[in-house]
Amino acid sequence: MSGVEDVFRQEIRAYMDRMFSEAMEEARAELRRRRDEEFVSITNVCKMLDVDRSTLYRWKKRGYLVPIQIGGKVRYKRSEIETKTGGDEK
Repeated sequence: MSGVEDVFRQEIRAYMDRMFSEAMEEARAELRRRRDEEFVSITNVCKMLDVDRSTLYRWKKRGYLVPIQIGGKVRYKRSEIETKTGGDEK
């Protein structure tokens, strides 16, 4: 009977390891998703990209980097900034 118990324990351990690995990967993906959803103010975007507010305004008009409004405040999605700039913030 101990041979069957050993196999059962090994299978349970392997299953638990897989479940733990999957849970960790899901947690990492959620953290990446939340970071991508971070919203950045105009002032901080200007600092990140080393550009003037007028440049952001021009980019908005051209559709290059379009902000969103949240509760009357203008914000940019960090993920969009990184996509448009190739992640090369200064």
